[in-house]
Amino acid sequence: MIKSSYTVSLKRCSLLQKQIITELPKEWNVPEEVAAEKVHQLFDKSWIAGVWDNFMECLIENLRK
Repeated sequence: MIKSSYTVSLKRCSLLQKQIITELPKEWNVPEEVAAEKVHQLFDKSWIAGVWDNFMECLIENLRK
């Protein structure tokens, strides 16, 4: 259940990548090309898998306490 919610959320966010980039506060002074590359990295399959694995490790660790 959690994994499917994670997957659905990722798909929804992925569709908003351009909007995420264009709505970054101008005061941050982040060039659009840099922001685009960083946002693109967030949707890389290996990054997504690593985030899920890290979440599960933290969840299991906290359930043991």
